[in-house]
Amino acid sequence: MEFQAIVLAGGQGSRLDELSTNTPKCLLPIGNKPMIWYPVRMLEKAGFTDINIITLETIKSKVESELRNNGIKSNLNIVGIKESIDDDEEYGTANSLKLLKDKISKDCIIVSCDLITNLCLQKMANFYRVNNASFLMLLSDSSEQNLELPIPGSKGKYAPERDLVALDPETNRVLYFNAQEDIEEINLKTSVIQKYPKFVWTNRLQDGHLYFIKKWLVDYIIDNKKIFSLKSDFLPFICKKQFASSGKFRREQDTSGNQVTNKKMTIFDYVKRDDIELLINKSSRKNPISCYAFIQADGFCLRTNNLPIYAEANRQIMGKIMPVFQRERTESISRHDRSQVGSDSLIGEGTTIGDKTLIKRSVIGKNCKIGEKCKITNSILMDNVQVAEGVVLQGTIICSNSKINQKSEFKDCVVSYEQDIITTGKYSNETIKDVD
Repeated sequence: MEFQAIVLAGGQGSRLDELSTNTPKCLLPIGNKPMIWYPVRMLEKAGFTDINIITLETIKSKVESELRNNGIKSNLNIVGIKESIDDDEEYGTANSLKLLKDKISKDCIIVSCDLITNLCLQKMANFYRVNNASFLMLLSDSSEQNLELPIPGSKGKYAPERDLVALDPETNRVLYFNAQEDIEEINLKTSVIQKYPKFVWTNRLQDGHLYFIKKWLVDYIIDNKKIFSLKSDFLPFICKKQFASSGKFRREQDTSGNQVTNKKMTIFDYVKRDDIELLINKSSRKNPISCYAFIQADGFCLRTNNLPIYAEANRQIMGKIMPVFQRERTESISRHDRSQVGSDSLIGEGTTIGDKTLIKRSVIGKNCKIGEKCKITNSILMDNVQVAEGVVLQGTIICSNSKINQKSEFKDCVVSYEQDIITTGKYSNETIKDVD
């Protein structure tokens, strides 16, 4: 295989902490599959038989068993991040790559565990090859992620993440990139503006956290202790470095093309090229770093790293997502003849549904018990949830092993792991946890 595949699944899920009390972010269910299943399945469908996964040391075996139980056949090399109270040992999306330092021998495809997309990886790979890119990032129209979505468990309004990108529309060369929340000032060289006079600024394209990257750049990331996050640290840095003075690059090579050893290593010292390409680049004073974007203009591209998008992904599971991933609906459920389950809903194995219950645009996990005359819309019930007779759920997420024992109404709520709700009431925009 031309590339090595790496799935990043070591995040704590800070923006999903209401759901991850007992379930790690990468294993949170989306359409009754663990979140990480979607990027791993995408890679497997693209022909990858060996996939590297970086996750927490404590859940390595759980991640593998969940993927195997859901039909993943590829060889999985799972490495673990050990928990540490030492800040110097803290891992981000970039420096966690050092856990694979001795195993990386090719250019890489790096993808986050929270990405769900119908992207054709082969097309993106071809774009990478044709442009001889050092770094290629997936950008997608952010309008789908910028919907006015409710935030389950909160009365606040969803503030979508936005990235600011300067892009040459003719070549998709990325001239500048940064998350808007990280921007203090914007600097773009006059020489860059003159070279790309038709460039555009946009905040309508969002980083998909899927990257094609040269091996020598991965080596640089691993060796550089100052690069913690791919998005916050590396992307702005590498976009800027591609326009560093070409004279600076030439000074960092001796006349024979060998690296100078009596100086501090820079990113240019990591460049791997054959002698002919070296001579061509030196004569043209060309900077060897080039950053491009592959723009996904249609289909779907969701980063399920926050509650509104996590809920939206589950709502889209039957209409958009399931057909792409070629999944089949389970029929091993028990439901009363007079219950109604819409074709836009997914029901897990072993679940029972009571008489006159209505379920629309919802995902119900495994081994749930739903009483009579319930109404469930736009909601997510994880595994082993029990719902009493007459309960109404709208836009609500109920985590595993929780019980709603009395007739109640929940709108845009989150019920955390293993809660036992015994009181009757109406709940709206609440996060319910630690119920005695």
